[in-house]
Amino acid sequence: MAQATGAWLIALGVAAGHALLERDARRLRPAFAGSMLLAVLLSIALARYPHQFAWQSAAGTAYLIFLATMLLTGVAGLVRGLPRGDR
Repeated sequence: MAQATGAWLIALGVAAGHALLERDARRLRPAFAGSMLLAVLLSIALARYPHQFAWQSAAGTAYLIFLATMLLTGVAGLVRGLPRGDR
């Protein structure tokens, strides 16, 4: 399972990097949506199994910051990738 997840994340990262090189926020919408969805699903897992998480550790704090960054980046990217009125 870990290998499949890693391959999926690497592919998503490569696609996002390619779209960034082209400077086209519309092409990044799937990556941003995936980032938001992953952050939400991981947050649900934390809420469901709070006793499995080391809340007071430095690694736990870094993980929570990482989740918040994923969510905020996804939201900002989706807003930025929305079609504009007239061009």
